[in-house]
Amino acid sequence: MSAPTSVSMWNWGARCFQVLLVTDSGFSGNFSANMVVLLFSFSLKLTCLFSEEPMKRILIIAVAALICVLTGWRILHAEELNAIFGRVNEYVKASNYPKALDELSWARKEIEKLHTAKLQTFLPDELAGFTGQKVEANTMLGLSNIQRRYTKGSLNVTVSITGAGGGGAASGLGGLAAFGRMAAMMGGEAGQETFRINGRTATLAVSEKGGGSELTVFLDSGSFLKIEMSKGKDAEALKAMAGAMDLDGLDKYLRG
Repeated sequence: MSAPTSVSMWNWGARCFQVLLVTDSGFSGNFSANMVVLLFSFSLKLTCLFSEEPMKRILIIAVAALICVLTGWRILHAEELNAIFGRVNEYVKASNYPKALDELSWARKEIEKLHTAKLQTFLPDELAGFTGQKVEANTMLGLSNIQRRYTKGSLNVTVSITGAGGGGAASGLGGLAAFGRMAAMMGGEAGQETFRINGRTATLAVSEKGGGSELTVFLDSGSFLKIEMSKGKDAEALKAMAGAMDLDGLDKYLRG
């Protein structure tokens, strides 16, 4: 049996982390901790079975350690949230509502981090022949925005997802999305094409002056998906990128 290459081992490690990232966060801390131990033990067995070369042994262990660290990050978030909600209950029992509200604000920040991490899974490393670069995310006033730049030769495309985090922001964004969908179906602006992608209303606008193009998909959840090509008018490439995305899964997640 041939030993795995360094590339295959890194791909294996990346795939394991992707599985961990998209796994439902409802697992208990003990389950996650056991998963860390099992992963590391499995990697040590791989080391003994498939590699007698020192460098490959080191690589396998390094990949396993990385996965364990990232899994540990998830466990810390879960434990931190449990501790925060525990303090909230204590403050409520003591009728110390200002402190309880303060703790809830910290809980929201932790949940927003998890929400952002989940959204990142809908922006794959490769999309319709384009290669993904660094993911950028921010949350403000209950709105989450995550974007990733994709490149293919001289073409540069930015894919962004803007979604609501709940509460008043969710209803406000949903109303704005509905208005945009209605305007698109009524004809929209001059030079704007309206069509459907995976059953969802979408618009494509091409700038004659700047030379850029922008595709917007109005999701059923009230969120937006934008695919922008800064310098280029390859409409078919933008449509292919939108069609390659898991819009059903994204919409289902954002609807809650």
